[in-house]
Amino acid sequence: MHVAALVNDTVGALSLGYYHDPDTVVAVVFGTGSNACYLERTDAIIKSQGLLTTSGSMVVNMEWGNFWSSHLPRTSYDIELDAESSNSNDMGFEKMIAGMYLGDIVRRVILRMSQESDIFGPSSSLLSEPYVLRTNLVSAMHEDDTPELQEVARILKDLGVSEVPLKVRKLVVKVCDVVTRRAGRLAAAGIAGILKKIGRDGSGGITSGRSRSENQMQRRTVVAVEGGLYMNYTMFREYMEEALVEILGEEVSQYVVVKAMEDGSSIGSALLVASSHFQEIADVLDSIETRFRQNSVLLSAFDELEDREDGYYVVVGGITPTPLGEGKSTTTVGLCQALGAYLDKKVVTCLRQPSQGPTFGIKGGAAGGGYSQVIPMDEFNLHLTGDIHAITASNNLLAAAIDTRIFHEASQSDKALFNRLCPVNKEGKRSFSDIMFRRLTKLGISKTIPEELTPEEVKKFARLDIDPDSITWRRVMDVNDRFLRKITVGQGPEEKGMTRETGFDISVASEIMAVLALTTSLGDMRERLGKMVIGNSKAGEPITADDLGVGGALTVLMKDAIHPTLMQTLEGTPVLVHAGPFANIAHGNSSIVADKIALKLVGPGGFVVTEAGFGSDIGTEKFMNIKCRYSGLTPQCAIVVATVRALKMHGGGPDVVAGRPLDRAYVSENVFYKPQRYNFVEKIIFLFHH
Repeated sequence: MHVAALVNDTVGALSLGYYHDPDTVVAVVFGTGSNACYLERTDAIIKSQGLLTTSGSMVVNMEWGNFWSSHLPRTSYDIELDAESSNSNDMGFEKMIAGMYLGDIVRRVILRMSQESDIFGPSSSLLSEPYVLRTNLVSAMHEDDTPELQEVARILKDLGVSEVPLKVRKLVVKVCDVVTRRAGRLAAAGIAGILKKIGRDGSGGITSGRSRSENQMQRRTVVAVEGGLYMNYTMFREYMEEALVEILGEEVSQYVVVKAMEDGSSIGSALLVASSHFQEIADVLDSIETRFRQNSVLLSAFDELEDREDGYYVVVGGITPTPLGEGKSTTTVGLCQALGAYLDKKVVTCLRQPSQGPTFGIKGGAAGGGYSQVIPMDEFNLHLTGDIHAITASNNLLAAAIDTRIFHEASQSDKALFNRLCPVNKEGKRSFSDIMFRRLTKLGISKTIPEELTPEEVKKFARLDIDPDSITWRRVMDVNDRFLRKITVGQGPEEKGMTRETGFDISVASEIMAVLALTTSLGDMRERLGKMVIGNSKAGEPITADDLGVGGALTVLMKDAIHPTLMQTLEGTPVLVHAGPFANIAHGNSSIVADKIALKLVGPGGFVVTEAGFGSDIGTEKFMNIKCRYSGLTPQCAIVVATVRALKMHGGGPDVVAGRPLDRAYVSENVFYKPQRYNFVEKIIFLFHH
């Protein structure tokens, strides 16, 4: 067994908090139990002298639940609870603030009230059972906003206390409030104590020996908080945050941010494990000069590793899916976690970047599922590093150039057009830009000086004469908006009635996305973008982006998008996310450059697992027939994800419709299932034989 890290829930929450916000220095868990940790300077930890870290900081796990002081507001109820607990004289602070105990403290108060008065009627034996009143029930009673406090009445009835008058119900709510307020304020005092210890409360710190002015106390401080008590009990959360402001004061508290960390312990732990599994890949990246920009691995990494031997190349495809998807991404991520986190192999996952259209639709995101996910999942499924936005901008720039060119050619003479394309400089001379020589060569014109062109050559050069009915280039946006599928442009008064029908596609359906995925270098991308055909001239000649003179501009917009984005799985294995073309209109695979960089990074004996989108009949076939031919790469292994659900549906089973409950045929086991339409087994045999 390879142990990458030993982490508790509090340190995991701190890790996730720091990952999202480097100002995170404290993490606290308020759940069934409670604990805290903080980031301390190693020179302030007297016992660790000689064990200093390279960062100069160390995470201190407090186990603060065991804190005890005579100044704690301990009551007879706390003493009784502690005496009857399995760990008496231990975890005293935790027993006053944690979710496991708050409900029982309230129960003990109600029990004594029922024993010493008759306001609850006959005494209930249930009230004598320890922990029968859970803290989530206390929260429900405390936050009951019904006029007659029906929720309080229901919970009391379940405890054997029925027909309680409204004024008594209000008294129970008050007990819940007092117990919860005390817990919230004690929790805030604990956080304030940590901030005082590390000099983030305006004092300079207990062990730092520095004054406030020397330590520049007005510094942003983030406290990461996790746990069901904090997340789900609104009044506890409000009392804690209110007390923290009161203790710190308005001046200091404005710089202290409390952030909820949902699933912080598990995800944060995975981030720490990631540091172990990333290490060998990081060592390779550290050995080369230019590696990263923001979250991207630069193409220069491949150039500097060119002499390094490749690892094994594995492709994951899938059976033709149902509308719900069959789990290719989940399988891909799970496989890589097994290879990297469990078998300790060097592995990199290569995935497509998901579109926001499906993400906000019924299908949802594409980060995997369950414990086989790419994290941070929200960043992965949304903007990431903006590659899709760059494609949107490039695509729409070209669309604008098309309509603008048609407009100007319809309203200006050949000479006026030529003067716009080749204006006179300060010396009174004209010149062709580099991109114009591409069009001149295409037209068979070898002249290099604008003034030497004949009137006929000027016309051929200046006029593209685009046939509006032949234009195939549409505008794009990265959300589903069905009402933009067909639109009419040019209706403004300044466009002089030059309307035409066009429409919007989704951004990942743009040809520019397909170009990004197939490109092998920045120069290659420049050539591919310039050669994109947008329609024909009225003479039937194809018109390209370079004919419009925008090939270079498109490349400038795409220059950062060409670099793959580095992310990770829940178990800390590296993921390169890059490009996301659809397979029904393009080739449905992540980029060639991501795969090539990954193969060099893992090196001999390592594994690169890349996903072919959609079904194997389009995604995997196009991986083999298009992507591999362009890249020159050959996979050593191919995996096909097949599900019983898809086999049943494609074998003639009931339709599967996204958003509707699945037919019983898909949720119950039936090995000998035979659809009514035709024999599903016979069809599978037919498919394999043909």
